[in-house]
Amino acid sequence: MYDFFYVDPPIFTTLRYITEHLRYVPDLLRGRRASREHDKDPNRIIGWINIPVEMFGFSLFGQVNKHFMRVALNTALKSPNPKIAIVGSGFWEPYISKDDFDLICYDYLDPIGLVSRHPDLNKKTLQHEHEKLIAKSDIIFVTAELLKEDARSIAYDTEIVMVANGVDVDFFEHNKSLRATKPSNQRKKKRVGYMGTYDWVDIHLISKIAQHLTDVDFLLIGLYDEQVEQYRYVMPDNVFLPGRLEPYARLPACVNTFDVGLIPFKTSPITDAIDPVKLYEYFALGKPVVATDLRQLRRYNDGSLLRVANTVDEFVDAITFFLKHDSEVWRESRRDIARQNSWLSKATIMMDNIESKLTDRRYK
Repeated sequence: MYDFFYVDPPIFTTLRYITEHLRYVPDLLRGRRASREHDKDPNRIIGWINIPVEMFGFSLFGQVNKHFMRVALNTALKSPNPKIAIVGSGFWEPYISKDDFDLICYDYLDPIGLVSRHPDLNKKTLQHEHEKLIAKSDIIFVTAELLKEDARSIAYDTEIVMVANGVDVDFFEHNKSLRATKPSNQRKKKRVGYMGTYDWVDIHLISKIAQHLTDVDFLLIGLYDEQVEQYRYVMPDNVFLPGRLEPYARLPACVNTFDVGLIPFKTSPITDAIDPVKLYEYFALGKPVVATDLRQLRRYNDGSLLRVANTVDEFVDAITFFLKHDSEVWRESRRDIARQNSWLSKATIMMDNIESKLTDRRYK
């Protein structure tokens, strides 16, 4: 029996966030664990308002911050069971101590450059805390080869385990037949689609591809950002942007209407260190994928599962190929890959490594 403590990546400061956490102050002052009505996980520590100290230019707030985090942590660590911390960001390194936990695991999911883009965070501080957390960790779980190389350059002897992203196959299978949203003026037979955020999407590239494939509809699902807002009213009339789908359970049915799924990310050191979850979600529904040349996707670039493209012409050719030649055999191969990458399989890999590390320690 183990106690797991999931230390999530930081939630940044908003008025709503601060207001929500102020409700926990009376419980924290009495040394009790704060909780939310919808959050019944006994090992979820709800702490104080965790704001980067450098935002204020003085250390008093940081001391208050650490005090309340310490109160919350002490309350949660009373169990006699072995305690494992799963830490999602170097931001929390100052609060995580080997004196408190039998095992510290760094769940290194995203490149530091992605987190440090937030305007409130100091990149140099984040990098320093990231390196300290790597040095402090017993196991580092990474989702991409580039992250593995980064961790290895900092910690030569620490165990680093590749755990790529995955998908809830059952969720996509069970919800794929729900009624999907369709553009009111839809008139084409074939549909190419994208779903997700637009942080790294080359929206100009999609616009150019749509101009070439005028007999195909392009459906882009996701919350608009400034980039999309600029293009919304100048997009070809075969591009549809319905925004975010609510509730989330509607997403599989909408994606299931795609004939081809897109991952049209701009290539950069950040995107090369990302293993897109949407790849496995497309595959869970058997959909072929056309993507830019991202390092983590190259292993599937065999011509039948996924095709890499970088220019407008290459995207047009790859999409056209799948629209004409995709087969049930290929679709089933993609579904097999999704099943092999279920979230349960990822949790099993992590648990096996954690148990092995604890067993090794017991016999030393």
